[in-house]
Amino acid sequence: MLYDELSSLGTYGSLVHDLPLVVAILKEKPWEGFGTYKTENPKVTYTVLSYESSSVPTPYEVYKEKTQLHVILAGEELMALSWREHARSAVWDGEGKATLSGDPIGVIHAKSGHFALFMPGEPHTVGMESSKEHNKVTKVLFSIAD
Repeated sequence: MLYDELSSLGTYGSLVHDLPLVVAILKEKPWEGFGTYKTENPKVTYTVLSYESSSVPTPYEVYKEKTQLHVILAGEELMALSWREHARSAVWDGEGKATLSGDPIGVIHAKSGHFALFMPGEPHTVGMESSKEHNKVTKVLFSIAD
């Protein structure tokens, strides 16, 4: 897992092969609204979404062969990371995704202008409120297949 300011995203290109394409998309902001979009590279898709943070934790998600990049455009939320070992006994769906329960080993207070990068095999959950009140979060979620 990696959390940093969005202006630093390009410096992590050696970690994720298709990151230069993601950086270019973020500069162009080609989306016309909420929804899922394909790119010139079939391994890279992205979804523009908005939701209210919640006090109710959601299950952890883990992807077998996909990197998940959460770019916070507006608002803030808590994100949590759990142990990779929980994924070893996961039941994977046809797209290489599993949902798990578990205890957090780290929590991120994700804010506008920042990103969180979750590598394959890293269980994570998002959308938790960062204070005692709900917060509207708008983000771009990139899914990058290995």
